[in-house]
Parts: sequence; C-alpha cells; structure tokens
Amino acid sequence: METKYGYIDRNGDIAIEPVFDGATDFSEEGMALVVRNGKRGYIDKTGKMVTRDDINNTWGFSEGMAVVNLNSKYGFIDQSGDMVIEPIFDIANNFSEGLAMVVMDGMRGFIDKDGEYVIQPSWRGASSFTEGLARVQTNDGKHGFINKENKLVINPLYDFAFDFNEGFALVKLNGKYGFIDKSGKLVIQPKYQKAWSFSDGMARVSENNKVGYIDTSGNIVIKPRFDGASNFSENLAFVSLDHKVGYINKKGKIVIKPKFDGASNFENGFARIYQEHKMGYINTNGDYIWDPTDASLSTEFCSPPF
Repeated sequence: METKYGYIDRNGDIAIEPVFDGATDFSEEGMALVVRNGKRGYIDKTGKMVTRDDINNTWGFSEGMAVVNLNSKYGFIDQSGDMVIEPIFDIANNFSEGLAMVVMDGMRGFIDKDGEYVIQPSWRGASSFTEGLARVQTNDGKHGFINKENKLVINPLYDFAFDFNEGFALVKLNGKYGFIDKSGKLVIQPKYQKAWSFSDGMARVSENNKVGYIDTSGNIVIKPRFDGASNFSENLAFVSLDHKVGYINKKGKIVIKPKFDGASNFENGFARIYQEHKMGYINTNGDYIWDPTDASLSTEFCSPPF
C-alpha cells in the first residue's frame, strides 16, 4: 500500500486527511510544506493550500518568506506564493532577524526583504544572523563574527564556529570544542571531543565517545554516559543507549525507558517516535496517543534523528 501523510490533533484524531506523498511539521507561522503528485506547496492548519503548487524546490517559511529554486537560481516567495524577490542568487538562506544570507559568484553577503544588499557579497563563508551577529569565514579559512554593519566584532581566530544561542557560540580550535561569549572571550575552554550549542541553559558535550551536559559555567551537570543525546525541549531530552532511544529529565534521570529506534524532541507535549520502521506519537508520560503505523521514512520528510 502506498504511504500517505496527514496530520493528527493532540487527542490523536485525524485533523487533516492523509492524502500527501510527503509532509513536514507545521512551522511557527502555521504553515506546513507538503508534496502531492510531484508538486510542493504550503497548507494551513485546516489543510487548505495557501501557496501556488507549481513551484518546486521550496523550503520552509521564516519571517513571512520562503526560499525557492527556479532554474538553479534562488529567490523568495511570500505566504501567497507570489515571487517577491526574483531568483537571481546562486544560493540563499531563509530570513533571520530581517536579513538573508545569499551567495553570488562564490561569495556570501546579506540582503533585506526588498532584495537589496545590506552587506555586499565579500565573505568566503557566512551563516544567518542570530542574536545580532553572523558567523563569517575569511579567505584563510578562519571563522569570526560580524554585526549588521559588516564590522568584525569577534576576530576570525577559530577553525570553525557555530551561531550564537543563549549568549554563547560554540567554537572549534585545534581539534577541540569550547564556547565564547559575545565579547569574543573564551568562557569555556576548547577541551571537548565534540560539543553542541546551548539550549535551555545546558549544552551537550562528548568525552570518550559518550555524551553528557554542561551548564553555562562549564560544570558537568549530567555525566557523559549516553551514546547520543538531543537538546532539552519542554524539560526533556531524548538519549540513546545500546541502540535504543528514550528520554531523560534535567537531572539526568531516565523518565521514558529507551525502547524506540528513533525519536524527536517534545513539542506541545508530544514527540514523534520510530519503532521497527513504524512511526507513532507519545505524550510526556511515554503513553501512545498514536500507535506506531507503517511509514516510509525519507531523509527530508519525517526522518528519524539517529
């Protein structure tokens, strides 16, 4: 039987009939990307198509606009599906803090919502603005941060850097990971085999191939003992032990036994889980609100995290 995708409500009842060949979660802006008969478009929470379905290769909405790819060039549509910034860029990211990173002739710059350059394409690498700063890469391969006036406010000293989150940015130096603050000060020295950005006041770190959590002072608050782990969301994080996935609380206590093949973070009290090639939903008690059913899991739509 051909797999079709739809949507359920928080009671586990069908809210939008499963008629789509692929579907993503709803965004904060109340829209979801769906595929039907080879065409992509966006629906609202009633299931109504709110954008034209004759534009392929679209990405999620952010700040009222979405990136589209037409003839290998990138532009932007609004929530009506109208082209508001013509597809002239080699690559484009979604808007963040009013600006979008774009690539022209191999160099990165930033445009505003009128499609005008605010920062000319002059960086070898760049990411979106978060918390007022954007990561950039210089021609020698080092990473630092600029402000919206294109001023380097954190010198490019690092082998790699990640976006700021909760006032800290993860950086890589000499093969190890640590954290800087917005002044560029190394507040947690690069000493970890692997690390992830802060979320909910905690960051994942890896030591001896096991994952645990630190606080913003660099103190270990959950000892590294998991094979894999996620950021905390709604006070729970999913973790992997012996190839099975469950959930812990912020004290590191297992509150939902590892028994799933894959899982997602909780959102609005529910999480998607995967078991024996089937997909279902659980609540924060670990009870099913939607029993696992057969699902053809693609890498783009509804893919498991492990």
